[in-house]
Amino acid sequence: MKNIFIIVCLSILISSCATKYQSMGFSGGYEDYDFGDGKFRVEFLGNGYTNSETVKKYARARAKELCKGDYDVLDEKLIKRAIMTFPKAIITFQCK
Repeated sequence: MKNIFIIVCLSILISSCATKYQSMGFSGGYEDYDFGDGKFRVEFLGNGYTNSETVKKYARARAKELCKGDYDVLDEKLIKRAIMTFPKAIITFQCK
């Protein structure tokens, strides 16, 4: 029973270390670039505890925020986790 409690506590601790939806900080986050005329690029960088799908979801959420709704994706890249790198999503889009 004690081992289960320790495993649960460690799982909670590890999951709380994942990058949250936030502007770029020490543990990752988003940066956006405004090219004018409603065209933007968002880059979202996770950390070692953030999975690739979450990074992609957060980048899309930021795109929706910037456009205040719908947008057309012009280019989207997902750089998956490899040795000594963190997952990163890059999305270039045009607001509708």
